[in-house]
Amino acid sequence: MPWKKPTFLQFESTFRPSLLYNNLAYDGQDRFAVIDGSVVKVARRTWNMYYNWDSIIVFEDGREVTQCFWWKVPSRNSKLLVIATTMSDESPASVEIWDIGSLGSNSKIYEFTMKNTASGNRIDFVRGMASIELNHESETGTKKLLSILFAGTSTGHVLGISADEMGFFEHATVVKELRSPITSLASDIKQSPTIVACDEDGNCIVWEFFHEYKDFLQKKTLYATRLPNRRDFYTTCALRGSVVVTGHRSGLLSFHQVEDEGVFAEVVASTASITSLAVMPTADCVVAGGEDCRASMFEFPRPAWRMTAKDRKASALFYSLCVNSKITGCAFVNLKDEKSLNFAVTLFEQPYIVQYEHELADGDHNGPIWETK
Repeated sequence: MPWKKPTFLQFESTFRPSLLYNNLAYDGQDRFAVIDGSVVKVARRTWNMYYNWDSIIVFEDGREVTQCFWWKVPSRNSKLLVIATTMSDESPASVEIWDIGSLGSNSKIYEFTMKNTASGNRIDFVRGMASIELNHESETGTKKLLSILFAGTSTGHVLGISADEMGFFEHATVVKELRSPITSLASDIKQSPTIVACDEDGNCIVWEFFHEYKDFLQKKTLYATRLPNRRDFYTTCALRGSVVVTGHRSGLLSFHQVEDEGVFAEVVASTASITSLAVMPTADCVVAGGEDCRASMFEFPRPAWRMTAKDRKASALFYSLCVNSKITGCAFVNLKDEKSLNFAVTLFEQPYIVQYEHELADGDHNGPIWETK
């Protein structure tokens, strides 16, 4: 078999991952972040001791955590952990940025609290996060690198927070095109200035951001689509180059080509809602996890009309597994190996992360289980 037996990163028995979209954040190096209600735990992937958490962050004011995201900012060597929350009777919904130390030490370095919108709508929660990098020239002609974090809200607004090379954080923009709660945001692993946003009304939209008139952050819409079935919507999304991958509440997996403004492939990946997606940074592979307890890895094709006959190929199912609980998060790991297919998943109310390792040392992607024609 091309896959080894799974390994388990054990939690203490009282920690049970929540049923959320994309409840597994991986920093691309060695750290996972997982959510249980108002608690965030960080663990190293390569440690095997029982209590092996780098850090525990607890919100004691009634707020629940909705998502975690590892953010690369210009002023730091290691990524910062961004935590999105709901509101509570005591506190508004917020985005908090934490520096996670190597021995359990951590510090909150920035907090952005959500106020009511201009029309008076209350922001109940923040959900969906992604980041981009931009070269910025100020009014004085000074050039610097900016990293911009985007966070979705329950009102459909998408907020932008920028970080510069000096470690300064500030509010950058508010995008107000969507009106329903954001389900997911995604950006390309190469930090291109493109963001994908999906909401509960079935919208999927792709924006490209750029600086114009010195300090003003501008955007243009590259692609927009909406599901005709109001009972279905995009629960999660991912971006690789010009291909957007969307998971549906219905269990469908769709592949969109931004330049051609359309869906070029679809596959039923789950019999229930898809809760999480992960795209391999160096290949056209995606892992989809669902509420039917199944995770599947697909190699997806590029649109046939954009490929030569020699390069054209069918989509393939590389791996499929069924576990004992709903899957709440998934991530490709071992990203230092460009051909590695290794990935990990979290399970609803199960006290562990499960890691799956591809057995072929050379990372050969041959031998799919099943191919579409």
